[in-house]
Amino acid sequence: MSNTTAGARAAAVVLVVENNVLERLATAAELRRLGFEVLEAADIAEAKTILRSVAVDVLFSTVSLIDGGQLARWVRRRRSPTRRFWVADAEAQAARRPHPC
Repeated sequence: MSNTTAGARAAAVVLVVENNVLERLATAAELRRLGFEVLEAADIAEAKTILRSVAVDVLFSTVSLIDGGQLARWVRRRRSPTRRFWVADAEAQAARRPHPC
């Protein structure tokens, strides 16, 4: 018989990659509040170091991160089961909205 609680499961591990420290801290804090185990990286090099040594379930980053596409391709080439979520910058999206005439 297992000594784990029935129905209990380990929290998903999320790697938050964001070069803006305040945004990274806020995102990580919210994900932790929701019950995720969170790792943080400030840039692509740091993210790759973490991904080489830790099994990550979800890679969470913004599309505006410099070389974000490079990181996504690198993860895909490694054929890891890591899911990737890219979040659009709401302010950048609002700036592109057409102005009413």
